[in-house]
Amino acid sequence: MRLFLCGFMGAGKTKVGRLVAAKLGWPFVDLDQEIESSSGRKVAEIFAESGESGFRQLETAALEATAELENGVIALGGGAFAVAENREIVGRLGLSLWLDVEFPLILRRMTPEHRLKRPLFRDESAARALYERRLPSYRFADLHLRIDSEAPAEEVAARIVSTLEEGSSALSRPF
Repeated sequence: MRLFLCGFMGAGKTKVGRLVAAKLGWPFVDLDQEIESSSGRKVAEIFAESGESGFRQLETAALEATAELENGVIALGGGAFAVAENREIVGRLGLSLWLDVEFPLILRRMTPEHRLKRPLFRDESAARALYERRLPSYRFADLHLRIDSEAPAEEVAARIVSTLEEGSSALSRPF
């Protein structure tokens, strides 16, 4: 099984994804890191040189490459699930889980250092507008985990693993 984590930048997809993968004994893939590795450029450089459309093409190719995994946890970039073609690929390859974090909590998590690494986080107003535009796409995810607090990543990962292993309704309760 492949589990694809989606959500806005700063939602914890990479941190939680690594923990979930470790608990399940599965490989972990950070899609943005895969793109950087295969292209030899940082995400910000790709955006600067090729624009968002160039980046999205690389992203879709990297997403398709995850089909080679029998099992795995894949952390999508914040905009990956906003692209219909990518949602179709995810739906064909595995299960999607939305880490739903409210914008004020995203802002608290996004230090100035983190913001510099995010080419689409120009300022708070632009980031909020982007967040609002992407919300409808995230709602297409198969599973939804609402995170209302600074719950430790280990607790979030444990709930996800429990849900996957037991088929419980653990994701229905917000943190």
